[in-house]
Amino acid sequence: MHPTEPGYITELIRDEYIRHQIRKNPTKKGCLLNSENVLSLDAHPDSNRVYFWQLFSILGKEKILKIVTTFYGNVFADNQDWFREAFEETGDMEYHIKGQSYFWFDAMGGGRYYRGGKKLLNMKHSNVSEVLNSKGAERWMFHMYRCLKTNAAILSEDPRVIPCMLDFLQYFMDEYAVTFDFNYIKIRSSL
Repeated sequence: MHPTEPGYITELIRDEYIRHQIRKNPTKKGCLLNSENVLSLDAHPDSNRVYFWQLFSILGKEKILKIVTTFYGNVFADNQDWFREAFEETGDMEYHIKGQSYFWFDAMGGGRYYRGGKKLLNMKHSNVSEVLNSKGAERWMFHMYRCLKTNAAILSEDPRVIPCMLDFLQYFMDEYAVTFDFNYIKIRSSL
């Protein structure tokens, strides 16, 4: 287990996620609101499920950074210019790796990394708005699936991690689809 602490956005995003899940399925309200394991940043070893704000406790900084680095390696090597260039125009690969990893560290219970919270997140997304559509979301997920498959060995050390990562990605894809007004993208349930 890696030590955890709330970040700038951890609890905000956790609470938004819980409200989102209750809106989607009101029968989950009791189990989401009445379990201290759900609210904890530390993944309970006996729990059948973990939540994304508990992932830092399982993966730690190095594994999360490896995942994000693999992802942006894929993005910056993309053969589709329209997609790759949207990222290149806003910063080099190290810039994107730092921003994404800090966001993930913070959201996943690793502490105060993402200074600026949701306001900064929305600003960064507006910088790549030309790919915040259905086509861009599908391309982004293409690279994320490749990244998760590449890192399957570290992600499958705990069988709860991959389903949690897919749930994390679906939650944010749902949010972005509404915010940027594009068609809903359904995340595959397995890798």
